[in-house]
Amino acid sequence: MTRQDIVDFLDRLRKPEQGDPLHKWIGSYEVNCIVLLRFFKWLHYPDVVPHKKRPKPAVVQNIPKIKRKGVSTYKATDLWTEEDDIYFTSIVLLLVTNVGMLLVETLLADLMSC
Repeated sequence: MTRQDIVDFLDRLRKPEQGDPLHKWIGSYEVNCIVLLRFFKWLHYPDVVPHKKRPKPAVVQNIPKIKRKGVSTYKATDLWTEEDDIYFTSIVLLLVTNVGMLLVETLLADLMSC
């Protein structure tokens, strides 16, 4: 396997702008780069411990890194609104209050049984 084989494999992960406007393919590309790098380090230098001290084999030298083009993959509609915050907070408070009352009742029952 040559370096060009690895680059060709990673290039298959690229998607056009119309098909992936949020550039999510770059995350897959980065993960595959990491997995391939770790694999080839292990394959060429299995006896070197710890694994972080294994040198990069020539086959994975200078594999191109791609930075994300967008700031975030989240859209404004993915974030909570003020109504969502209020609803969540009220549910949490209700649960905490009910659990607190249950604890108080349990403690009182234990004290009365003594």
